[in-house]
Parts: sequence; structure tokens; C-alpha cells
Amino acid sequence: MYEFQKFLTSQEEVTKEVKKLIDLKSIGEISEQEFVRNLVCYVITFRTLLFKVRGDNEFVLKGTPKFKLGKKRIRIIGACLESVGVATLQDEGDGIYKIN
Repeated sequence: MYEFQKFLTSQEEVTKEVKKLIDLKSIGEISEQEFVRNLVCYVITFRTLLFKVRGDNEFVLKGTPKFKLGKKRIRIIGACLESVGVATLQDEGDGIYKIN
């Protein structure tokens, strides 16, 4: 079982936890439901560290998380956000999401 880390203070710490969470899911250590719930919590709780807002209803991954997470992890994050109806991935290469 994975425990959500709610007291992270830097972009690097959040990015490391997101990577750790994705890696745990990929090796089967946590369930799909637990994975999606925790990943969405990280995105919502730490959105100001991970994303910058563009316009009224778009947000984009900041440079460092985009570089450290990579395209495959960005696609995984987008799929999770879409599955719970939070956002839609607009451009996976640039990590641009549209808020639903």
C-alpha cells in the first residue's frame, strides 16, 4: 500500500513521488484504483509546483517536471486525469491539459 505524501515542499520532491508512484504501478505493487487516486491527488494538491496556468482552462507542465517525467509518464498522467474527468490531454509532448 502506498501512502500519499502531503507535506512535500518542492517541485523536485513532488516529481520524485509521482515517478515513484508510476514505477510502483508498473511493477504491480499497487492497484489501479489506488494508483489513479494518488496520482490525481498529487496533481490537484501540488498543481502550483507542477503546472502553470495558460488562459482560462488550460494548464501545462512546468519545464523541470516535463523533462524529468518524460513523454511516457506524461501520457500516463493524462490518461489518469481523463479517466476521472478532471482534465483532457491536449498535447502530450508539451504536457498541456484542458480542464473539464
